[in-house]
Amino acid sequence: MPSSVELEPLSKGPEAPENPTSTTVSETSPTSPESCFCPRNIVKAFAVAGLWAGVFFGLLEAAERNLTLSQHFLHVSERLAFATDSAFTALGFLVIAAAFSVLLAGGEFLLLKVKALKLWQEVLFLTAVFAVPTGLFCLLLPKYLYDPFVNLLFGLADKGLPLTTRLSHHHLLAFGTAVAGGAFVTAVLQIWLLRHGGLVKVSRKALLLGVAALFLGVVAYWADGRFFVGHYEDTFHNPLALLQLTFGCVAMLCFMQVPVVETLLRKAFVPLTVAVVLTVGWAGFRFDRSQNVKALLWRRSVLIRQYVALIQKSVDFDGDGFSPILGGGDADDRNPNINPLAADLPQNGVDENGLGGDAKPSWPPANPELALARQPETIPSGSPKRNVLFLSIDALRADHLGCYGYGRTTSPNLDRFASRSLLFLNSYSQASNTGHSFSSIMTSNHGEGIFDPESPNLATTFRQNGWDCVFLSKRIMGDLLKNRRWSAYKSIIYRGMDADAQIKTGRKSSDAQALTDKVIEFMKQHSEGGTAKPPFYAWVHLTDPHARYLAHSEFNFGQKDLDLYDGEIAYTDFHLGRLFSYMETSGLLNNTIVIITADHGEAFGEHGEYFHGSRPYREQARVPLIVRAPGVEPHKVETPVASLDIAPTALNFVGVAAPPGFRGVNLLQFARMQTPPTRILVSETPRNLTEPNFQAWGITDTAHPEWRMIYDAKGNTWELYNLKDDPQERQNLIDERPTEAARLKQAFGEWMDRESQNPHYRNWSSLEPSDDATPHEKRRKKK
Repeated sequence: MPSSVELEPLSKGPEAPENPTSTTVSETSPTSPESCFCPRNIVKAFAVAGLWAGVFFGLLEAAERNLTLSQHFLHVSERLAFATDSAFTALGFLVIAAAFSVLLAGGEFLLLKVKALKLWQEVLFLTAVFAVPTGLFCLLLPKYLYDPFVNLLFGLADKGLPLTTRLSHHHLLAFGTAVAGGAFVTAVLQIWLLRHGGLVKVSRKALLLGVAALFLGVVAYWADGRFFVGHYEDTFHNPLALLQLTFGCVAMLCFMQVPVVETLLRKAFVPLTVAVVLTVGWAGFRFDRSQNVKALLWRRSVLIRQYVALIQKSVDFDGDGFSPILGGGDADDRNPNINPLAADLPQNGVDENGLGGDAKPSWPPANPELALARQPETIPSGSPKRNVLFLSIDALRADHLGCYGYGRTTSPNLDRFASRSLLFLNSYSQASNTGHSFSSIMTSNHGEGIFDPESPNLATTFRQNGWDCVFLSKRIMGDLLKNRRWSAYKSIIYRGMDADAQIKTGRKSSDAQALTDKVIEFMKQHSEGGTAKPPFYAWVHLTDPHARYLAHSEFNFGQKDLDLYDGEIAYTDFHLGRLFSYMETSGLLNNTIVIITADHGEAFGEHGEYFHGSRPYREQARVPLIVRAPGVEPHKVETPVASLDIAPTALNFVGVAAPPGFRGVNLLQFARMQTPPTRILVSETPRNLTEPNFQAWGITDTAHPEWRMIYDAKGNTWELYNLKDDPQERQNLIDERPTEAARLKQAFGEWMDRESQNPHYRNWSSLEPSDDATPHEKRRKKK
């Protein structure tokens, strides 16, 4: 590269007079063909940099994910297939970098054509120029710039900040901020390139900057693949994907300042591009042939899914959120009412969702066999009315209790209590987060059925029949689910409650010791004193096992998150032992049914996910269920049951018939049946997440309980697990066991057909949460 000499500021053009404050740049004019960053060559430079950056991150992901996901691949061919899919990343980097370079070249061309400007004037001029293409970028690819701003503003509004609560046009503000910010950053980058494009020869600064940029890109990749998997797609994963692209391109542009490296990269550009395109073609051809690889790509890849999603989005002409290519699941891209989440209208000759065939009219769903398991208990005449104690422990997964086979001593009191109770070994929550799960429990319903405003819930039914209803937890009702996005769930969960208790302990989560004291005090006041009082339905919610986990010196299993989690369980169990002891000595257990469960479990990286609220694998969906009732012989029940069975069980125990809309069964009656009726149990992802990258269901057919299926509508992927051989759901047998897969797919499809006929059904992939019109209502209006 030519030696450096003194040149005047580039913005003044080649005829500008001498300026003593000129910048040291290359002898070669920035407008000459030899300059790496002139308008003629900037597209080539960025295309080369983008391709090589994409190849680097593609190979990084192929190698790193092959190691990380080694236990999930069944064959070597699946490893190779996943590796070839990384070509989507290389092609995506190339196309986006080249497109961006066209924008920069245009801005540079315009800047060199205008008269001499000061630095701040150049920034304003280019910001105004770049505002139009940035606006188009926000409209065409909102997930990378616009959506993060929208979710950030809504998050601030949820926190109650005065600024955002006074703003009624969050989307307009986000759009303007995103456009202005993106245009400004692009303008600054353009001016830097123009002034310093030829600064380096074989400069240490360039090499150091390139290495630093590449390091930052790898850090962004590492964070992208290990934090919040299944969460915060817009505000975390998409921005990180953009950072990896940016840092990768910057690194390659810096390395290209070394002449030998630049020559090698440019000479290899054409053959490498051909190889990438051919590999993408091959990957696209076989993309939907291996469901295991496809499922791993959608739920565990870091960058590949970003570019596959972009390609699918570019071929979604009906705008329903599903694509007809790359296994997107859209059987008719000309009709927005045909896709995997569409409402399947009955007997119209069309299978709108492509899952279970053309739907039959079956709403509300009828199952005569289940009616036999919904009979209220017979209570001898003259007997006092019975009490109900519902104990829920937040984020408690079943397999961390001794009574479910856990090796650590986390639950001696719960284990002892379970030995005298009905212990349901395979109980599934209906959702992977608190709001949706408790709404399902209280209404004994699935999915959209819980949002029926006319459907009674557990507390209102108890209250109408003369029971006192009380909610006992550290947090008051408004604080337990405090954000605005929980409002729909709160009205469902807490409807009918007479009172609640708030216990201030200085902890962010509940303190089992203080809460247990409060519960015992409530029971003493209710049962002692000689004054006849109505029976009670008491819901006690303990949240100690919920993150953040606190250490307890007397229950010390270690310092890792999993150890602290077990310590929280043991701490909760210790104080529940005090409650059980009081109820036994006071005689309350003689006239009270005690139901113990959790709203959901907790993940510790088994499927790349942590905490809860994401895909309903067993670590999040399988919860303990212990039912102790007077006169009921203890034993273990292996047949799978569901959390939506809790409400009818509690009502039936006290002699009250469950409302017609309840979908669960009386577990006491169910446990006595020699041949329990079969049914489909479904755990699903919540509806109130502002930015999920999934809409998934976990499916269990009680006729074949050893098999469990996961369907993820976002990627249109299927997973099949044999729980007998693989209880942790690591080996996806969807391609290996076609008979079992077809049976569960059909069962789930028929279930979805029935659910989609619910008047409250919503296709959450294409409707805004604020949109109250259901697909059925919209179609009726059109007709």
